[in-house]
Amino acid sequence: KAYPSIAQIPEPVDLVILVVPPSHILSMIQECGRNGARVAVVITAGFGEVDRRGKNLEEEMVDLARGLGMRLMGPNCQGVVSIGKSPLYAHMPPQFPRSGPVAVVSQSGNLATSLIEIGSTMGLGFSRVISSGNEADLQTPDFLEALAEDPQTEVILSYLEGVKEGRKFFQTVRKVSFKKPLLIVKGGQTEAGVKAAFSHTGA
Repeated sequence: KAYPSIAQIPEPVDLVILVVPPSHILSMIQECGRNGARVAVVITAGFGEVDRRGKNLEEEMVDLARGLGMRLMGPNCQGVVSIGKSPLYAHMPPQFPRSGPVAVVSQSGNLATSLIEIGSTMGLGFSRVISSGNEADLQTPDFLEALAEDPQTEVILSYLEGVKEGRKFFQTVRKVSFKKPLLIVKGGQTEAGVKAAFSHTGA
């Protein structure tokens, strides 16, 4: 059933997928938080990857969400795919990979999409595919920690454009890699790559 606004849904909302212009994002998060939402996936672009004004809006968005008891994935991401017992395809490209042991965490949505396509042609199945985007709130280490405890995931692949908290990142990687095989590719290691990563996710 569809509703004209989140405010009119008669029960709390578990997960919100936001695809609205940046100018509407704060009011939408406010409305979601009032209705009990705890997690929002912000597909919308136009934040820290664009300019300082976008970065300020991104920070304001995170502060507002945390004040409402919400966590955010993104912004500027392609969403999430979860396959298995409780399938969820909240992902911009219409891809429906087969179930399997491989989890992907990628700051690049296009790379996540390519991995699904390449993996599918190789006969690989996936447990979770997470396009993390700008990582304004939830970051790669948060997802890696969750995947380390995920019974459906046996192998983790990750593509990074930037690391915000180096110590936390290395501590998490060390802990996760003791539990499951973990392969990380770090982009933006050349001058051209740094410029590309900054314009792509603000990394």
